[in-house]
Amino acid sequence: MTPHDFIAKWNGADGSERANYPLFFNDLCDLLGVERPQPVQADDWHNAYVNERYIDARDGESAGTARFIDTYHRGRFICEAKSFDLGRNAETAAPASFHRQQADT
Repeated sequence: MTPHDFIAKWNGADGSERANYPLFFNDLCDLLGVERPQPVQADDWHNAYVNERYIDARDGESAGTARFIDTYHRGRFICEAKSFDLGRNAETAAPASFHRQQADT
């Protein structure tokens, strides 16, 4: 997948974050030439690089509630997906978030 193909496919995709995220992340992995996440196993010890990794909530507000990390890669990163507001795309959202970051510093 080329950067142009990736942008053309995902720019304006406004469906469900939960439905689109795994597909988006797999395409991103392909674009970067890195391994995709693996299938989830029943024993979390084996879930070193997966989508929807189960965690025990320990924040005091949602303790006992099943929580999930969108993508988990043990010892490397976690990734949480967030959808853009309706009517916005990557071209209009990026400058707005950049300006917010500049204002906060």
